[in-house]
Amino acid sequence: MNKLIYFKLELKRNIKLLPYLLIGAAAISAIMGVIAFCSSKIMYYHKPPEKATIALATDDKSQLVSLVISSLSKNESISTLFQVKQTDSITARKMAISDKAIIGIIVPKDFFSSLSKGINPPIKIYFSSVTSIKTMIVTQLTVALQNALRAAEAGIYTNYDFYASYKEYEAERVANEKLDEDYLSEALLHKKTFHKVRLSATGSLDLKTYYIASGIMVVLLLLGCIFILRAKNVDTIVLLKLKQNKIGAALQALIRTTCIFITSFLVFGIGIIAFCFIKKQIAIHVSLTLRSTLINGALLCLCCSAIISFSCSMMSHRLSAILFLFTFTIGCAFVSGAFLPTILLPDTFNRLAKFLPTTYLLKTAGCIFKGDIVKKNSLILFYYYVGFAMADLILTNHALLGPLKSTRRDDA
Repeated sequence: MNKLIYFKLELKRNIKLLPYLLIGAAAISAIMGVIAFCSSKIMYYHKPPEKATIALATDDKSQLVSLVISSLSKNESISTLFQVKQTDSITARKMAISDKAIIGIIVPKDFFSSLSKGINPPIKIYFSSVTSIKTMIVTQLTVALQNALRAAEAGIYTNYDFYASYKEYEAERVANEKLDEDYLSEALLHKKTFHKVRLSATGSLDLKTYYIASGIMVVLLLLGCIFILRAKNVDTIVLLKLKQNKIGAALQALIRTTCIFITSFLVFGIGIIAFCFIKKQIAIHVSLTLRSTLINGALLCLCCSAIISFSCSMMSHRLSAILFLFTFTIGCAFVSGAFLPTILLPDTFNRLAKFLPTTYLLKTAGCIFKGDIVKKNSLILFYYYVGFAMADLILTNHALLGPLKSTRRDDA
């Protein structure tokens, strides 16, 4: 049989599978949608943090200090993790020592007025014995407060020296009152200590886009079950006849992989076109570029086709081959973070994921929606393609040698 005719026949048989592949792709995509929905609930389940207590006491009865302290509990940086309890100095100290409060703060008498006089009575701070992330945060807050107060004093003294050099003492008093208000408010309230940053378990991709990328990878691999069903319908005798007609194991494996690749790429293209039509309805805002989509898509389909063809050669029976491909896909995809992002998986899985093709398939699928072409990922996927293709060739050749030897013995 002519090699080109054989290739055309194989491609035609694969193209006829297109309706079944599209139905299968839709079904697997629906399952991935359910997984994405459930995973989002697990990842972003929000439980309000348990607040630690800050015991605060003041012996300074000045109006400004009272205003600052009363506003302290309303400050967003503080109120997110802590509740401020005003009490007397003895109780504040006891609460910190007995671990009823994470910290006890005691502001001394005439603290406000002493700043402009250079007396500097210290604010007493008592830490509890509790060790936690909140302790670290409140410690950093006290260090920041100390540095802010030093800067405030330096500003007050500089302000005094400036006006004193011109003997404008009344103007200095007015300016100092304004400085006192500004510095103390900023130092005690920490208006800009913390900035809210939303951490995403899915990295640079938003959750929906991440699971669409995962879905592309899983769909392309699991559609191999349909290809295996068709490939395993061919009798071994036919494959032997092809070999006798100079279409050997290497060429059979290459043509099988190529036909799977072309058909998979068609499914991928139809899927991308469908995505472009519905992305506005599912509130996904990504800019697909033709170059990135074609190159990354081709690499995805090429590597997946080699894995599918390898699975077909790996097992002699169709059900065994399907089970192998299914187990391989689901197991590797899970370890690579297709169902739950790797940040939520054990470190052992993260170390193992570096050696799995699904890790780089997932990254390449994600690059489609970022408009990137990562050379490292592309090169690694090509290496995986070569590795699986070589293994497929060896297994195909081995599968044909067995019946051929048996036939020769029968003829003898």
